Amino acid sequence: MKTFRLDSRLCAAAEFARKGRIAADIGTDHAMLPITLVKKGIAPRAVASDINTGPLERAKMNIVAAGLYDRITTVLTDGLSGLEDCGAEDIFILGMGGELISRIVNASCLPYRDGVRLIMQPMTHAYDLRRDLLAGGFRITDESLCTDSGRIYQTICAEYDEEKREWTPVELVLGKHNIARGGVLLQKQACYLAGVYTTRAEGLEKSGKSADFERELVRELKAISHNSRLTP
Repeated sequence: MKTFRLDSRLCAAAEFARKGRIAADIGTDHAMLPITLVKKGIAPRAVASDINTGPLERAKMNIVAAGLYDRITTVLTDGLSGLEDCGAEDIFILGMGGELISRIVNASCLPYRDGVRLIMQPMTHAYDLRRDLLAGGFRITDESLCTDSGRIYQTICAEYDEEKREWTPVELVLGKHNIARGGVLLQKQACYLAGVYTTRAEGLEKSGKSADFERELVRELKAISHNSRLTP
């Protein structure tokens, strides 16, 4: 039987899976995540979906090779469309831009049901994703940072409870839970994002626009990146 192993990025997301809950992996590609969750006995069943036929065919082959064709269902669909009755409780939306993840969440009733947990890993626009979740009545229950192939990834875990919240800009960029936890990866991410927003501020100023928001955010990011108390 073929051996499957998750990379660091997917391992970080898998940490938020709850034992005994049906998992759904949106944009599954090779289906490594649902295969691992089911093989380890974390998820009793899983759904692996993708918008493209090529990745879904690869997923099917891996699922068969793992001997899990009777416990992992593959679905060709856009986002969460058509998955409302699949029974998913832990929904993974990984490897996409934050704005796309927001659109997927908002386009379905599934994330708003009691007991459903969203586990998201935005490749870009984490600020926008967190802002949209909080404004839409989701509670961000936890977050984490991990590194894979030299890149830092943010994982965001959220559940709907109807209450709307607001975080500060730096909390939206880095994650309130990540800031509270601290650590070397947080410092590195803050340093990297300070550079991103510095470039953005310079571009705005060259075009005659205000960059006050960006400059203040850079100041806060630099303060975090230089805070030695964050180092374990």
